[in-house]
Amino acid sequence: MTQGKNLTYADTGVDRGLRAVSKTGLADLQATYRFSSHGLPIRLPYGMITPAGNGRYHDMS
Repeated sequence: MTQGKNLTYADTGVDRGLRAVSKTGLADLQATYRFSSHGLPIRLPYGMITPAGNGRYHDMS
């Protein structure tokens, strides 16, 4: 890369079309969170955890 050139998503290998499809799938998944019998997931800086009951959590990453 030359100095002064703006870095783009394409330069880093991001497929914007696939990313849009993925975000739609994630939104569909989030719509199911309300059906959890143990409570809603908790968003942490490194990802999400979901309650698994009895004070335990499952790391979704």
